[in-house]
Amino acid sequence: MSLDSIRSTLIRQEDSIIFALIERAQFRQNQAIYAKGILQLDPSIPDYPFLKTLSFLEYLLLETEKLHGKVRRYTSPEEHAFFPEHLPDPILTPLQFPALLAPNTVDVNAQILHLYINEVVPAVCKEGDDEQHGSSVLADITLLQALSRRIHLGKFVAETKFQEDEAKYRALVGADDVDGVMSLLTNSAVEARVLARAKLKASTYGQDIMGETEACKVEPDVIAAIYRDVIIPLTKDVEVLYLFERVGRKPPAPMPGPASHYRLRVGEKGGGRR
Repeated sequence: MSLDSIRSTLIRQEDSIIFALIERAQFRQNQAIYAKGILQLDPSIPDYPFLKTLSFLEYLLLETEKLHGKVRRYTSPEEHAFFPEHLPDPILTPLQFPALLAPNTVDVNAQILHLYINEVVPAVCKEGDDEQHGSSVLADITLLQALSRRIHLGKFVAETKFQEDEAKYRALVGADDVDGVMSLLTNSAVEARVLARAKLKASTYGQDIMGETEACKVEPDVIAAIYRDVIIPLTKDVEVLYLFERVGRKPPAPMPGPASHYRLRVGEKGGGRR
């Protein structure tokens, strides 16, 4: 495992995420699919009290994860379920993965889901309801799974950087110096290249190839802002949390609120939707 190989994986993930953002942008926001407790369910079905509390998105995401869980998707250290406590046992024989990470409990899927619904969807989709609820949810699930995988790959980045400079990280974590750990993790030049590449890919993938219109399906600046204000900060949060557990320290309490995180900067919403 090397930093270069991990960065290559992260670059490949950009294509999946940007295509998924463009796919979701073809539909309206359709806020009804995110409203909790409105599913019309048969009270006699198993787990009715729990399922009744879910939104349409959460219900389809849960059922998708159950299916994927049966074929051992979530036994991979790169994958994190949004409903891990509801996964069935895999029906396939287990795979043996190399022990590249230290044992850890880092999982920011709750923050990803919250920010996705409240920041990402309003940024890329027009307001209103086009009644394409099923199609919108399928696009949501594809995008949420891609975002989760990309953000949690921060654990591998953190482990590699830890091995390169273990003494410094141990000293900073031992002093509960979150800012110091974040500073040591940060490579501003790499982040600038990520943003430039995301903007270029968005402008390339989102254009009308027939040349009938110059407008992109999603404003490239909006996709770059999602990377700047959501994806990169949450990835770094994962790295910080992992490093604290790696050294055997309890991470400092995050800031309060439903989108608790250490250094997340939520950018301006809107202004770039098509």
